[in-house]
Amino acid sequence: MAATHKYPRLTGRLFSVGLIIAPALAIADNSQFSHQQRVCSPDAAGHWQCVSQSATAGPYPQAPLAEIRQSKPKPIDTPSEASATQPTAANPWDWAATSQLSDAQRCQQKAGCDGAYIEPKANWPEADQDPELSPLRASSNQSEMVNNILTVTGDVLISRGARALKADSASLDRSNNEMTLSGNVEIREPGMLIRGTDATIDTDTGLGHIENARILQHNTGLRATAGLSNRPSEQLIELEQATYTQCTPDDETWQLSASKMTLDNSTGWGSANGAVLRLHNVPVFYSPYMTFPIDDRRQTGFLFPSFSSGTNGFDFSAPFYLNLAPNYDATITPRYIADRGEMVELETRYMNNYGHWQIAGADLSSDDIGYTNPVTGEVREHRWLGSLKHHGRFGEYWSSSINYNKVSDNDYFKDLNIDSLDVQRATHLEQNAQLNFNASRWRANLLVSDHQTINDLYGQPYQRLPQVNIEYRSDNDNFRPSFIFDAQYTDFDHNESVKEGGDKVVGQRTWAETGVSFPMRWAAGFITPTAKVRHVSYQLDDLDPNSTTIVDDSPATTVGVGTLDMGLIFERQMQFSGSAYTQTLEPRLYYFYSEYEEQFDQPNFDTNELTFSYNQLFRDTRFTGHDRLDDADQASAGLTSRFIDNESGRESLILSLGQIFYFQDRLVGINDTTSNSEIAAEIHYQPVDNLWVSTSTLWDSRQDLINEGGMSFHYQTDNQAVYNLGYRFRRNGTNVSGFGSRHLEQADSSVVFPINNRWRLMGRYQYDIDTGRSLEEMAAIEYGDCCWLTRVVYQKAAKDEVSDGSGSTRLDYDHQVILQFQLKGLGNLGAQASSLLRESILGYQDRE
Repeated sequence: MAATHKYPRLTGRLFSVGLIIAPALAIADNSQFSHQQRVCSPDAAGHWQCVSQSATAGPYPQAPLAEIRQSKPKPIDTPSEASATQPTAANPWDWAATSQLSDAQRCQQKAGCDGAYIEPKANWPEADQDPELSPLRASSNQSEMVNNILTVTGDVLISRGARALKADSASLDRSNNEMTLSGNVEIREPGMLIRGTDATIDTDTGLGHIENARILQHNTGLRATAGLSNRPSEQLIELEQATYTQCTPDDETWQLSASKMTLDNSTGWGSANGAVLRLHNVPVFYSPYMTFPIDDRRQTGFLFPSFSSGTNGFDFSAPFYLNLAPNYDATITPRYIADRGEMVELETRYMNNYGHWQIAGADLSSDDIGYTNPVTGEVREHRWLGSLKHHGRFGEYWSSSINYNKVSDNDYFKDLNIDSLDVQRATHLEQNAQLNFNASRWRANLLVSDHQTINDLYGQPYQRLPQVNIEYRSDNDNFRPSFIFDAQYTDFDHNESVKEGGDKVVGQRTWAETGVSFPMRWAAGFITPTAKVRHVSYQLDDLDPNSTTIVDDSPATTVGVGTLDMGLIFERQMQFSGSAYTQTLEPRLYYFYSEYEEQFDQPNFDTNELTFSYNQLFRDTRFTGHDRLDDADQASAGLTSRFIDNESGRESLILSLGQIFYFQDRLVGINDTTSNSEIAAEIHYQPVDNLWVSTSTLWDSRQDLINEGGMSFHYQTDNQAVYNLGYRFRRNGTNVSGFGSRHLEQADSSVVFPINNRWRLMGRYQYDIDTGRSLEEMAAIEYGDCCWLTRVVYQKAAKDEVSDGSGSTRLDYDHQVILQFQLKGLGNLGAQASSLLRESILGYQDRE
């Protein structure tokens, strides 16, 4: 079984004792009996030749990669004062409990762990250097040469740069260049520890084996043991009677054992024969053969399944991954939903030098419940989903994209979750393709666009078949004219057009604006005058003969537009609560004029009035889309003050206030005779990086009413606690979450609350104050330590608003319970829980 969790990669060189053996070997004999050293170098035939020299005879001979050290090396120290971190038989894993850690080490301690792996300080010579560029050093208490065998005993230490080897004794057979190590063998290099009782190394190839091996990777916590660790080739490691875990020595919750394990660094995968998974020494899973990743490379196999229980009953899926080639793959997911039946999901990915393609689909051929069309009453049992995505780039200026999504019916997303596929839920599913050109000054875009509307409360948008955009961007240099040109051509079509028997007007629209601006900027302020001409014209098809508004098949409008944007920036230094701040005061005045032209005879393909906010004060249009050209004679006055922390550069507080004053009635789009807009105010407060509070208000000073207001609060602590609170009010609001048009007043809160180092509670509550009904309720609990984690999530979410038969409405809810179980370093069951928590709670992070 191939697990979704990726093992840390174990490179073969970490297991290679032979890599620290140099072509020449010098052994310093410091015993009181011989006072001899032996220098060994390979001859022309590759056999070791050793000679004895007296320590008093002069300087030691220097081989190219060998240096002689006369004194006995110091013991390997540790930065921690805790005796538990010393490399002793009682603590073979460099493990220290939390109480034994220094303050700095506690900061690096992993979540859920009651200690940490503390790597002893390497204090042998050149320990901070590259082994390939360092001399080899060796020392022992005694040495002896008998025939072709050189033997050294007593605190043997062989080091080369950052790598070191210790043993009670070592011997080198000159006839076959084989080194044998005996007693308390210990191999170290940065981030890795290997211990064993005995080892045999071929000094020519660096290959060999270690008996009773213990392997530790400090940064990941990977631990393995083996009766025999053999390295038959550069990329292959074989372990016999092996165990593997990422649990800590003080809490070994799970362990994977096998009669034989193989780690293949050439493929990035490992395999196990006779694999047994044990939880607290109790066997819970057996497989005669299984595979698992040891790095980020991919391999065909089953991924870990996911399961949940909700409105549709028990929901189980078992994805199977196909590694077809380095640049394309596929995932097939058989899925069983208790109340609906069997279905299958497919996702494929392909990548080349020009882009990335992704195709996804799902098929439920016979839904036991089915979908009932609310208009026709027809019951659909065959439910399906299809998706195509593409992002590409070719040449210096060209790029392309495709986003096409379609489902069998409007309730597909309500009835069937799609967490295993990369498809976004929406009221309108996008179906578009784009070709883009982007150079230094010119930008162009070709778009073909359609939508599938899956919410009956919304109308079907127009199709764009096609839309062409061309834009010229000037350099916008200071005190130089900046030229403006922007044009768009669109052919609009609709399924309910007049020619199809409906009432929708279709046709072509051409829109363009051109002009010039003259930016003038100083340190204390700016002035930017702009003059433009805007034009929109149509060529309409098949007008409705009963229409009393659109009677001309080629209406056109041209207006002149002028703006004057002016602002000043004042600064002063101030002190507050012992901190230094720069306070700014930024008054801004924006005048906007646009001629009035009657536009009653023009269709509306894609245009709406923008929602008013503080940013709307300084825009030269109040519309989205291009079917309406503004009539305006107005001035906006705004004032912003910023408090900037001089030490961090953070804008700790931003205060903004502004209003628009109208000098003539607005007639295009709306018939508004008011003399001024609402007063818009915004406050953004961020005293530290992980805390911010934002508020916004629209106040109608004429009627003394707050028409819109909102507040959002977010706070996140270093231990991953998260607190979110939001409130939004809008008078005469539009559609609210798809549940009808009414005032909007909602509150939303979410929290991640760590009880201690291992337990966390999560929750979210979204409430519609206007109707007194909850929109979403979610509660979750999580337990996680160094080696395993489990989460349970319950969610109740509003699905639809339906009539209760008495003139009122009620909400239908979906309920689901999701379980996630993860053995860290081995696999992950039920990743849907993590996905749901990330979507629901701002700032939520998985605690790995």
